[in-house]
Amino acid sequence: MYPQVLLFAAAILYKEGRAVLRYALPLSVIGAGIAAHHYYIQVAAAAAATCSATGPSCAEARFFTFGYITIPMMALTAFLLLLLLAALARAGEKSGAFAAPAAKKKKKKKKRERN
Repeated sequence: MYPQVLLFAAAILYKEGRAVLRYALPLSVIGAGIAAHHYYIQVAAAAAATCSATGPSCAEARFFTFGYITIPMMALTAFLLLLLLAALARAGEKSGAFAAPAAKKKKKKKKRERN
């Protein structure tokens, strides 16, 4: 999740939002997979191997709201939302819905010249 913050900040700063999709999609897929695995470990505590090291356990759910929302579930939801938004942006890019106003004017002008 944290590398994507830097990616999106750079995209906003340099106005290159479309170029970030190439990197945001794989990072979101990988992050969603890791979050789903952590959620599985918390829900199915038998799947978690006990560790003799000190510190917090991966199998212990410290934050548990509505009977299923844990921190890994929140991360999974955020990654899935990023995937959805990136897919919508990509679809809009292919259809030309997010084209710059100047580019739209050029397309209209070319159509008029052809007719």
